[in-house]
Order: sequence, then C-alpha cells, then structure tokens
Amino acid sequence: MTVRTATRSDAFDWWPWRLCPIDRYQRELDGFAGLGKLRPIDQALCDGGYAMPDLLDPDEASAYLQDWKGRIDKMAAGTQAMSDRLAGLRVSARDDDGIVEVTIDSGGALVDIDFTDRIHRVAPGTVSRAVLRALRSARIEAAGRTREIVTETMGPDSVAARTIADRMEEQLRKDPVEGTRHDA
Repeated sequence: MTVRTATRSDAFDWWPWRLCPIDRYQRELDGFAGLGKLRPIDQALCDGGYAMPDLLDPDEASAYLQDWKGRIDKMAAGTQAMSDRLAGLRVSARDDDGIVEVTIDSGGALVDIDFTDRIHRVAPGTVSRAVLRALRSARIEAAGRTREIVTETMGPDSVAARTIADRMEEQLRKDPVEGTRHDA
C-alpha cells in the first residue's frame, strides 16, 4: 500500500474521501477487543500526520474498505454482545435486617421486591429505610457488574469501554432519592 503523509491543509482538500486522520476513536477501532496492531497507514497517522492510501488503485481501495468494514463489523458484534448481556443483568440485594430483598436491572430500575414476615413487626418508616438501603446496595453491586461486562466485552484497554462503564457507574451510584453519589 502506498502511504503519503499529507499536511493539515491537504485535509480540507481531500477529506473525507482520501485522508483519514487518526484520533482516539480510530485507535479504539484498531484496538477493539484485541483486533491487532495498527496498520502502516494508521501508524503514520499516529505519528502525527495524515496519511493517504493510494485509493486510485482499485485493489488497494477495495482492500482498505474491506479491512475497515471487518473492523466495524467486529465492533458492532461486540457491542451487540455487551448490550445483550446488560439487558439480561439482574442484581438482588437484601437489607441488613432481613426485611426486604430488591432486584434491579442494569440501569438500576426496580424489577422485583420481596418482603419477609418481619415487615409486620417493624414500623412503616423502618420498612421504607430498609427498601432504600437494599436498593442502594443493589445499585452499587450493579455498577461493578456492568463495569465487568463492558470491560470483558470491549477489552480492558478500550477508551469506549471505560467511558461507557464510567457513565453507567455514575448513574447507578447516584442515590435514587437524594441524587447524591454513594460508594461501596
């Protein structure tokens, strides 16, 4: 493949048809789930410039597009697998007094709640606090489990995985009532 380093001013003349500036997203595509090392064109981009394959050569253009499509397809499959695993995630937690057990989904939404016989022996305010304590515990555990799923699916070095996991964790660690963050 012929690789030509171009100047930044060339980017406006050629973009998007012939130039491919690399950034964190492009590195993410190349490193997603262990897809391998950077290609020479991408390495040239990493070294601070813009690189251009000889797209006028039909064979090189076709090979480049097939390679790019393969990486995108692999990333889409990984993202779908992550989505499927998160959709099936359920986390249950019980309060310390054994009054209630709650179950939430990966987004922290309550999907089930079970009360024990003990609710008949405690004040309603105690039951309310027990529900909230159990919910907080479940959300903290769900934050850790979602991070594990995202990291396993997208790879530990993935910038996208860290970003997704951080956002999901932030959402789950927020107190559903007070709006403040709770840590384990």
